[in-house]
Amino acid sequence: MVDLLEHVSVRTSSLNVYSKSFFFFKLSIYKIKQIMKKLYYTVERGLSSDGETIDGTKSAQVYSIENNEPKIYFNVHMDLTDNTVNHIKMHMEENDIETEGVEFIIL
Repeated sequence: MVDLLEHVSVRTSSLNVYSKSFFFFKLSIYKIKQIMKKLYYTVERGLSSDGETIDGTKSAQVYSIENNEPKIYFNVHMDLTDNTVNHIKMHMEENDIETEGVEFIIL
């Protein structure tokens, strides 16, 4: 990373290849952070085989909104007593997904 920064030189008249790449890399990170600011989730309680009683589990389906369309991001299964948002954050951290600054909104 230090070597890349040493080669980045921004000039008002022209940009070299390194600075262009660095600019687009920073722009991509900015866009990802904008997309990731809000995640939406739904929760379903697990039902036993008879379909009438709760079996003590629940699942959360997590969505992001891209181009005004919901996109399923991932599913998480947990015990009924688990805190849903904490479990979602734990799942994201285990999969190296940044959770800082993310707002979780239940639908």
